Amino acid sequence: MDKLDQFKKWFNDGNRAVDIRMNTVVGEKIFSIWVYDYDLQAGQHVNDVSDIDIKGEVEKQEYEEYLRLRAKYENN
Repeated sequence: MDKLDQFKKWFNDGNRAVDIRMNTVVGEKIFSIWVYDYDLQAGQHVNDVSDIDIKGEVEKQEYEEYLRLRAKYENN
């Protein structure tokens, strides 16, 4: 199965979006893939379907926010 088919399968398995962009900016070729899960309300840039770990990204962001808030309010 080629990469595009793998992204189609991931897309069809949920309430999701896949944005693939190819562009040239100031002579530099730019290729990016953004995947988004509407149920988790989060996304990430990836190179391959196997890189997708949106739940992990959400947990990481939540933990960082927890640490930030804990540091803010513990000192008061």
